[in-house]
Amino acid sequence: MDSDSNVERWLRDLGLNVSRPPQAKEHFHVLVTPPQGGPAFEVIRPTENQKFYLVVMGIAIYQGHQDALKAMREDERKKFLNDLKYDLLKMGTDVILMPMGDQIPQVIQIVRVLLIEDITPNDLVNCIYLVKNAGMLVISKFSDTFGTPQTKGNAIKYI
Repeated sequence: MDSDSNVERWLRDLGLNVSRPPQAKEHFHVLVTPPQGGPAFEVIRPTENQKFYLVVMGIAIYQGHQDALKAMREDERKKFLNDLKYDLLKMGTDVILMPMGDQIPQVIQIVRVLLIEDITPNDLVNCIYLVKNAGMLVISKFSDTFGTPQTKGNAIKYI
């Protein structure tokens, strides 16, 4: 059985909801959500010849938190965002603040590369938990610093 089939089966065996985004252009791309809700993540293999998967979580920054960042002094804002980036890098994840070059991120993307060679279900689970924990660090850091978003009945968006 090929690695793509294994990865998808392992995710389903964990009781996770697995779907293929219709707009996805990659060779393998699944959107994974916990059955009880919560932050989603994606597992992507860009091309059939790639020897790795990307486990990705994107966190959309709540508009109220973006406004609070704008209201901070520039040195405080840089310290907050740099501390967050350094914490994520220490965890062993890649982090991208988007749009790139902007002082106020709208989305923070967390990525971990998982090599295909000899991949096991445990490797996949460890990678998923690392990315999810990094995502929860972002969510918690924003909520602890700027307060929990009041969404007026709408769920907080994780992309």
